[in-house]
Amino acid sequence: MRHLHESLCKDHHLRHFGRLQYGLFLKSIGLSLEEALALWRREFTKKVDLEKFEKQYAYNIRHSYGKEGKRADYTPYSCMKILTSNSPGPGDHHGCPFRHWDDEHVSQMLTSHGLPHKAIQQVLDTSSKSHYQLACQKYFNIKHNRPITDGFGLEHPTQYFLESRRLRGGGASVKSEQGSSVDHAGRPQQQCDSHDDTTHDDTTQKAADEAMDMSAQDLDDFIGEDTMQ
Repeated sequence: MRHLHESLCKDHHLRHFGRLQYGLFLKSIGLSLEEALALWRREFTKKVDLEKFEKQYAYNIRHSYGKEGKRADYTPYSCMKILTSNSPGPGDHHGCPFRHWDDEHVSQMLTSHGLPHKAIQQVLDTSSKSHYQLACQKYFNIKHNRPITDGFGLEHPTQYFLESRRLRGGGASVKSEQGSSVDHAGRPQQQCDSHDDTTHDDTTQKAADEAMDMSAQDLDDFIGEDTMQ
């Protein structure tokens, strides 16, 4: 998601699957339709005029929020869906870096994110064995100074964002264990704590509600705080 955001800000455009992957992610972390339209409009109109944006792109954004077409509630892409569908081609920026990039480009990315050589090699060793989610998990742990054996596993970009925000003081925890916080369709869900007989009241929703306080501009600021993959 970080790469998609940076590519959007750099190129002022994303191709179809990039817009879909990133747009549904923005929806899942709490951006309203109006905020999402403002973000896409802000960037796209640096390359195309407003009339073209409204005709060619705004409809699809409203569609992803269930405001057009069959008004379906589209869910954000889970890690598994990103790994196994719509592989990126030349000019695309969607997908998973650990799955779809070569080691050289992943190494350059990790270096730019401040990882030391030893940590980069650990992540690359994991992804080279096709353990892409574990590589992302290792990256998350390194960036957040988090122990590996704490019962937390990454299955969803939204989960990554919300957990990172929580660790930085901005939201509630979202765990992924048995009774996962992400369903098979990729939708973040509340979950029961296996050590407690009570069910937490919409843990994920509370974090998402706090994320709604973010404006599109705040996303730019969050890029530097490693809250996105």
